Amino acid sequence: MGLKKSIEELIKERPYVLFIPVLALVGFMYVYPISTLITETFSHGIEGIGLDNFAETFADGRFWDAVENSIIWTGGNMAVQLSVALGIAVLLNRKFKGRSISQTLILAPWIIPMAAAVVIWQWLLMPTIGFINQSMIELGIIASPIAFFSDPNLAMGTLIGINSWKYIPIGVVFVLAALRTIPEEVYEAASLDGAGSFRQFKDITFPMIGPRLWFVGIILFAWNFSSFDLIWLTTRGGPDVTGTTTLPVYIYRNMFVTFQRERAFVAGFIMMLVVLIFAIFYFRYMLGGEE
Repeated sequence: MGLKKSIEELIKERPYVLFIPVLALVGFMYVYPISTLITETFSHGIEGIGLDNFAETFADGRFWDAVENSIIWTGGNMAVQLSVALGIAVLLNRKFKGRSISQTLILAPWIIPMAAAVVIWQWLLMPTIGFINQSMIELGIIASPIAFFSDPNLAMGTLIGINSWKYIPIGVVFVLAALRTIPEEVYEAASLDGAGSFRQFKDITFPMIGPRLWFVGIILFAWNFSSFDLIWLTTRGGPDVTGTTTLPVYIYRNMFVTFQRERAFVAGFIMMLVVLIFAIFYFRYMLGGEE
């Protein structure tokens, strides 16, 4: 009882001690890794500035291939995920028979672990015995099997499709939650004024959920930009060595395969800056404009 009373008195007198465990956890999980990244990034160069690491990385042609692939990968995923998620959410927001079960089933791809999803799609897309290839051959759509993962012209698009299939459900959840905040009376008034479905979407739905779409966009950007597992489990950055090598794959390969740690740290530092800039832009301008 004496110890319990002493702790209670300590908390009353110095309530900030309750933040110590949280701060310790945050420091261990975030501050320490980020500080290590920054230290290692600038650990080699003239007078300790560390610019030599950047010079070596920027001289690497594969780094710029990874930057280009990251732009294509992130932009393609966001375009598909946002547009499809918005369309599905608008449909699910309407009242129809079986809406509850549809809302549950739409989460199935998100629930499936990525490793299991990779096995499923590899089996479906295999050139020889894959279900999709065999079905298209039997229907006369194609004459020979398609190598979805090893064709340089198809590999990136195939991975964008699989990744979008995986992440579209979470976008649907966010957008659907935003749609549910719009009062039905607004649509009823618009209908009385003769506004059709497209006019209601353009003048009511989209403007009212616009700020929330920005939030979904920044979340999807962070996830897609830092995505690693799907690409590594399927193509390992190929075909042709850098066909689907994004920055996370470039970092992993330099850190654990070729052991060029300096390039890995520089690429990781640049990735951190890009995500941070996008987050600051969102919270500074988007939320400020909404307020």
